[in-house]
Amino acid sequence: MDAVALASSLVSAQIGRLQLELAGKMLRMEANQAQAAAAMIESAQHDIGGLAILAANLGNRLDVSV
Repeated sequence: MDAVALASSLVSAQIGRLQLELAGKMLRMEANQAQAAAAMIESAQHDIGGLAILAANLGNRLDVSV
């Protein structure tokens, strides 16, 4: 194997490793975003429940006399 072929193989191996590392980072980022979105939806569902109770009781004791 000549030196050029060896150097070419090493560069190709390094590029392949870099591509795998980047793909792994992208997958972790997508997983983190999915978890964050799920947490936000869950939080919004809890908030909506509280707002529904508030809306049902809103105005029951409203004094509009001037």
